[in-house]
Amino acid sequence: MTESAATPTLDESLGYRDCVPLVWEPLAAMPDAAQLGHWQDQNLRLLTAAALLEERPRRTDADEPLAAEIERLHHKFDLALELLAALLRKQSPLPPPVVARISTAGVSWRSEAPPSAGSLILLQIHLHPGLPSPLVWPADVLPGATQEAHARFRALGDSCALAMERHVFIRHRRSVADARSPGARGETPSAH
Repeated sequence: MTESAATPTLDESLGYRDCVPLVWEPLAAMPDAAQLGHWQDQNLRLLTAAALLEERPRRTDADEPLAAEIERLHHKFDLALELLAALLRKQSPLPPPVVARISTAGVSWRSEAPPSAGSLILLQIHLHPGLPSPLVWPADVLPGATQEAHARFRALGDSCALAMERHVFIRHRRSVADARSPGARGETPSAH
């Protein structure tokens, strides 16, 4: 599979780095439309849920008791979801996490035994520890370094692509903000 000049490489696409449970399996051929539609629906639900789980609550003034109570309930709900996800993981353990770069176009990760370049694979990526299911996406394996895998997502519809773009944009923006924060650089904020 060759990439055209109009198609950005995985490194050129907007993305972020994370340590996520990820597995892949070979596909002999693209699945039928019904299976692709099922994955699209599942991915849309997961990406919507991930956006809600990753939403950072706004800081409230101590003078607003209702807003402070809503924020407290939000934190309790997050804790309940994390505990439920931990319970589910005991029933069905996650695959080992790998350092990956997740982009709007695909995924790159280090692997001792990467899939063969030119092959079709099915990726399963656990984007958030609070989600019970992985993102499931067919992808084409691109050529890469010896112990690296690069997989470009196959199309699963415009709505799924748009939801993935939103997810990547939010995570990329957050990683940039975290890198710029004084705590990330080991600095202590100065008091003026």
